[in-house]
Amino acid sequence: MYAGVTRKSILLELNSIDYPRSFTIDLMHCILLNITKNLMLLWQGKKLDVDKDHPGPYVLNADSASFLYNVVRTSRANIPVALGTLPSSMEYYTQFKAAEWKAFLDLYGPALMYNHIPDDAHANLCLLSEIWTRATQRSITHDDIDFIERSAVEFVREYERIYYHGDPQRMPACSINNHWLLHLADYIRDNGPACYWWSYPMERFCGWVREMATSKAHMGKSIANNQTRNEQINALRLRDYRGYIHPDRTPQHQYPSLRGPLRDPTGHVHLPLTNRLLRTFRSLMGGTVYEHDDDIRADIQYFRRCHLSDTVTVGSKASQYDTHVNRDSHYVCYLASNNLCRFGTVYGFIYAPRAHGQYMLVRPWKDIEANVHKHQIVYQRTNGGLEIVAVQRIRCLVGILTEVDRIDRRGRHTTMILGALHEVRLAGGINPADLRR
Repeated sequence: MYAGVTRKSILLELNSIDYPRSFTIDLMHCILLNITKNLMLLWQGKKLDVDKDHPGPYVLNADSASFLYNVVRTSRANIPVALGTLPSSMEYYTQFKAAEWKAFLDLYGPALMYNHIPDDAHANLCLLSEIWTRATQRSITHDDIDFIERSAVEFVREYERIYYHGDPQRMPACSINNHWLLHLADYIRDNGPACYWWSYPMERFCGWVREMATSKAHMGKSIANNQTRNEQINALRLRDYRGYIHPDRTPQHQYPSLRGPLRDPTGHVHLPLTNRLLRTFRSLMGGTVYEHDDDIRADIQYFRRCHLSDTVTVGSKASQYDTHVNRDSHYVCYLASNNLCRFGTVYGFIYAPRAHGQYMLVRPWKDIEANVHKHQIVYQRTNGGLEIVAVQRIRCLVGILTEVDRIDRRGRHTTMILGALHEVRLAGGINPADLRR
């Protein structure tokens, strides 16, 4: 330590130090800001000098790169903010922060790069995405750790075969961060899931502390005073006053909850319910709650939004129209009656006080093709008939990434569903009625 970084640290003289296991890596810097960014530089032909004269098969040409930039730019409005930080353009990827690289690796990157880089390079990217997802989940099993250990070895081996293949001129592609992945399973065994020891909390806290230094003459005192004041405010927000829960705190058991009542549903597409849907709704209730369609009309109420949790809100066509938001939030993944996944567009939410039920009016998507190993869920723009589904069956928000045909720029080439791979895996697949035939 006293000699700087030019000599071996005196910490290594301690018998309790086991290098490198005693010093955990930070996945935010290792995977997001280094490995993922290096992959993008390789695909752009800007990582290796040898690719400038003799580009490898993974290097995108100028037209392909421009096309991918345009896909992200034009699809941005179809991906809700709750799914991740989507950049306004991929053109400035060198300036991306960890949040943008996380969205790329976790959300849209594998779908975006499919069929634009070789199959082995795409499979390598999907494997890195799976390692990241499993390593950063809130709870982790021994099977997950074993998978991370095996996959890290496979990722590094395939990475070197694709981008290095024993050529000394390609040595800059093999950074130390790739090697660190081989120790990731041991770090998780010692310290638990990586999301509990990465740098996000510390860097965020440093940002807060920097803003608290309001006095240059007495910087330490100003930071201490502001920090104390913030903690006092936080304590007041969490306090239950006279047995009543503070209005800022909504108990978890109240979710899902409908918000934003519609006073005049006639101004919105497919609202109010048609006679056919009213009869469907009555049969859904078993015919015991409502005897006539007029009883339903007099009882049900319409809403714009549904709060799935304190962080996730599902919108509808009605909410998009009323608030003029620039990011769609009315595409959902939900469970069919057979507990397999379906996807659809929500037009509004319905509350039936007499039946104590909350429902959504949804138009299912048809002709869906899913390949979870390639991180691909694709659908054609063929919609089914309107259906009424209980909001408890909603699994998550989804976004859509649309590619326009690169040859003649006419029609849709591919429409990919983002944000539902985990739910499809848990459910065991896609509803058979929605599969591509």
